[in-house]
Amino acid sequence: MKLVSSWGGVGTTTLLDFLNSLPGYRANPARGFHNPLKHPLRPPPEANRAVFLYGQPSISLLSIFRRGNENLHYNHVNQLLDPAVPYLEGNLWKHTCEKFALSELRPGVWVNPQGEYADRCGAVAWLNDRKKERAQGWAQVDRLAKEAFQNFDHYLEQGVDHFRREEQLTNWLAGAPYPILLVRYEALWENLDQVLHFLEVPEKYRCRFPQKKERTTTLHPLTTGQRSLLSTLYGKLEDRIESHPPLLRI
Repeated sequence: MKLVSSWGGVGTTTLLDFLNSLPGYRANPARGFHNPLKHPLRPPPEANRAVFLYGQPSISLLSIFRRGNENLHYNHVNQLLDPAVPYLEGNLWKHTCEKFALSELRPGVWVNPQGEYADRCGAVAWLNDRKKERAQGWAQVDRLAKEAFQNFDHYLEQGVDHFRREEQLTNWLAGAPYPILLVRYEALWENLDQVLHFLEVPEKYRCRFPQKKERTTTLHPLTTGQRSLLSTLYGKLEDRIESHPPLLRI
């Protein structure tokens, strides 16, 4: 399996969506409540080659908070989620229809092959149980994250990078039993052909990769105080990143 991982907020989903749209190509999932391969703290064993995306830490941190992904991201990076916690991905009503073979008799009325309505054949109860599991899962995610930080300002004020980016970058630079290509997000499109070649994407598909869009996340809306705290938190890490080439094969 080809693996694409990152420290978050650096275009991982865009790259994974593209890879997983290719015929016969196998990469790790782009989304998911239980998704340990997207932002692992160190290279996992489930791969034969991997790309690790990283980038300007201040912008990527803002991106995670702007999209409301900070709590789940914190749980993923710190490996806090119990994989045994039940959580069914995807459209729950579609899963229910498939499980109970429901078909639409007329708009809003669903029956199984025996003519039983959804509430009579157990479908509604099963659906409600899956909704409850999801709610419990997200409650756990939020509770664990709130033990570390309350919001963006609290995150900055503590001066602690709970996403452990310096440690994560160090771990990926240490390598793995398989080839790793470290890619700075800011240079992804300029080096796209090399990245896709490393990921063994057939040349005929490379032109399908989405065009680069200007980032909607910037430092402009931040106060002087917030920028100062970001600089304190990530200044040394940003200097370290600047010393690395945009592509680095390990």
